Amino acid sequence: MLKKCYNAFRQIFESWCKNGKDYFEEEFCRNFTEGNCGAIRALFDEAYVIRNEIYDREPWMKIGPIASHDLKAHLLRAAIEKTAYLFCNTGRLPFKVETLPTIGNHGNHLELTTLTGAKLFIARIQQASEKPRNVQYRPNVEPDLFIDFQNDYTLRKDFFKDPIDVFLATYGDKGMDEFIFGNIGIPGERAGYSKRI
Repeated sequence: MLKKCYNAFRQIFESWCKNGKDYFEEEFCRNFTEGNCGAIRALFDEAYVIRNEIYDREPWMKIGPIASHDLKAHLLRAAIEKTAYLFCNTGRLPFKVETLPTIGNHGNHLELTTLTGAKLFIARIQQASEKPRNVQYRPNVEPDLFIDFQNDYTLRKDFFKDPIDVFLATYGDKGMDEFIFGNIGIPGERAGYSKRI
């Protein structure tokens, strides 16, 4: 009896995993072509070059290890913003780009909109497989595949009908002063899909 239950559960789970992977991949491909992924990768590469040129040109920026590290991060964010506008306004990346205030107007964030209307947020991370910290302005991009009925998790039957309209591009340099890794996708601990760029 126990073996029958296990086999039935395994069959359902394997079917769900296949459908989930197909669904995420389909939603990803609907929003991101190979050309778009390449352009996003080039955007990060160019932003690092711009940041490094500015930083290396001005000796006063190297005033100390703490200040210069923080300054490099701020310069990189500005270079990503400039490069995103350049790529989007010239058609190299066929998205719309906006700089929007964060909740509470404590700063600004970059938001790209794909041709299908999906939002793409950008976040820096330390490790390629890391999920970035939650921030108020960025929706939680981890899809909720389950419904919690008093801790009895069941698969949402309607999940694979909803279009995914929030994506995340992550990048990192491991302290090497150049783009080392990046992903675009839908991160999540319970389920997710991402593509390395």
